[in-house]
Amino acid sequence: MYYGLALGTGEIDLSYTGPSISSTSRMPGFNLALGYEVSPYLSLEGRLVRQDHDFTTNMANAYLRLGYPTARTTTYLMVGAGAIEAYGQNAAGNRVDLHDMVDASGEELYSEASTAAVLGIELFGNDTTALTMEYMANFSEDYRVDMYALGYRYYFGGGYKR
Repeated sequence: MYYGLALGTGEIDLSYTGPSISSTSRMPGFNLALGYEVSPYLSLEGRLVRQDHDFTTNMANAYLRLGYPTARTTTYLMVGAGAIEAYGQNAAGNRVDLHDMVDASGEELYSEASTAAVLGIELFGNDTTALTMEYMANFSEDYRVDMYALGYRYYFGGGYKR
């Protein structure tokens, strides 16, 4: 088992929903991960993500992680699914949920199911701790949320020998 915490910055893109809306500034955020390493090459991971600025996004995802370990690094690709909740603020500073907006076909935008992918690398300082660098993207029918993150990961019991 392992857990991780990462801080990063990202963006939400709603430009293909009809209204040309996207986050023009970077959205700082964080993610919390909890995973189970089946083998050095395969893990299952759950993740909670929050980003906040002119839009706020909350995401919960489950991933299948494919890793390629070497002496002191592991490069990995994760694919998964989850849900995204996103909302913005109007000029008066009031919350505007996506279901108050409509896409090009006139359908309301709700918190939605999403597919997700992560590409990252772990740099191990010892057998239990690693620095992580990754890019995460979540896609739904109406929008895309991405995040670049730098974080920390701890493997209980030392994980697998690398």
